[in-house]
Amino acid sequence: MTFDLIKNKIEGYSRDSILDQCLLMLIEIQKDSTKKFAFWNQLILLKWILTFSVNSPLRKMATSQDMDELIVLVEKMESDHKVIDFSKGIMRGIRIIAFQQFWAQDSVTEYTFERQLVLFRSINGRFDIGEDFHKRTKLNLVTFINLAYTSYLYSIFYKIKPGSEYSSILKRDYFDLVEAYFIKEDVIHFLDLLTIKNKHDVSNLHRMTNEVYQLYDASFLALKPLVLHRNVLFVTHRTLLEECARHFIYNYMKLHCKKFPEEFGLRMEKYIALGLQESGITFRTETMLKSDYPSLTKVSDFLVGGNILVESKAIELHPRSGILRNESVLYNEFQDSVIKSYKQILATANTINKNIEWFGVVITYKDLYCGFGYDAWEEFLKEPITSFCADNDLILSVVPPENICFINLNDWDVLVQNVKNGISTFQEMITHAIEMNRADNPNEKILLFEQCLRMKFPINQISLDFLKEANRLLINRP
Repeated sequence: MTFDLIKNKIEGYSRDSILDQCLLMLIEIQKDSTKKFAFWNQLILLKWILTFSVNSPLRKMATSQDMDELIVLVEKMESDHKVIDFSKGIMRGIRIIAFQQFWAQDSVTEYTFERQLVLFRSINGRFDIGEDFHKRTKLNLVTFINLAYTSYLYSIFYKIKPGSEYSSILKRDYFDLVEAYFIKEDVIHFLDLLTIKNKHDVSNLHRMTNEVYQLYDASFLALKPLVLHRNVLFVTHRTLLEECARHFIYNYMKLHCKKFPEEFGLRMEKYIALGLQESGITFRTETMLKSDYPSLTKVSDFLVGGNILVESKAIELHPRSGILRNESVLYNEFQDSVIKSYKQILATANTINKNIEWFGVVITYKDLYCGFGYDAWEEFLKEPITSFCADNDLILSVVPPENICFINLNDWDVLVQNVKNGISTFQEMITHAIEMNRADNPNEKILLFEQCLRMKFPINQISLDFLKEANRLLINRP
């Protein structure tokens, strides 16, 4: 099964008719939970339709049956190429599935927008992210966040309004809503920024050129979750609108601004420090540790309590690594981030005290689906870390791989909230998660740190003081 067969069939239909059928199918599966199509396949098919179809009287008018047949071909291509091959490792296959699907399960709350206001506005840096964002988009950063917030609320109104159902169309009531809170020019700029109007808008979003691999990377469409078709604005899928609400500013700035990654890394460290301050726990920063231990050349970002070393890495998983998931690709992806973090943790712990039990936490902006150090050791850490310890006369058992955890920034805030609420300590939650990851019983074993937090340390909401301060910048609920 080749992509050319799918492409040729797409090119045989008129663009408007096949786009009608594709958008209709996406609407129907969001209304009806009994529809079992994998929506990410439909999203990629939508991308291919937008890229390759044209309007012409020589093209056939597509029917719903034609759309069903195209979906079957996409599923056949996915199954024939066996990107997820459990014979190469069960956990490898599960992590590829996680990269493909787990982003769509993340929630959106007021905290989603508060955190962005802190990261991109409240925390000062050497580079003004808000000013650069405004120059590129013609939108004030706070205005953009509030428009994203309002659009998200509009998309979930059907859940609370009796007798209503989900609609993927931005109707007149949407425009009445946003125009009541925002000036018309800002609304136009916002929608223009998020809308696919032609094939160039979608082709410029490519992150993987291989069409088979594109089936595992539908989330990139969150940069433009709207489609203009027949003079109507469609939300292609509500999960894309939610992903847009969570990460648009990060994704957009990383794509367009060379200064952004370094600046964001510095801000993320400051953000983590805000959480540590609010938790009330004693901690030391990298600067303090360098002063305390002048011989240290590789230093962790934070020492929390007496035996937890924390590393901040403002990174995400490139689709190439998330989909291929082999040792050489992961090594190249992580040698300057995750691998470097473990080296810094080992060097710091060996210098401070070799005779106590240490834990290492690597905080990343988005989830890397590495889970825990023991899993990453088998995937890509073993060779570089073993060599590093031998070359620098370090003892690996001071911070063994099973004592390393990988968490995202959302997990970090949940940890901080639990400590602030007096529910648990950092070490108790870390050790509990590690035990669950190493459990012999498959029913108890976890893949990601977040699973432990959700099952054992759930919280109703993240309500840290520095986030509450940012909440004042959100508009009143419409």
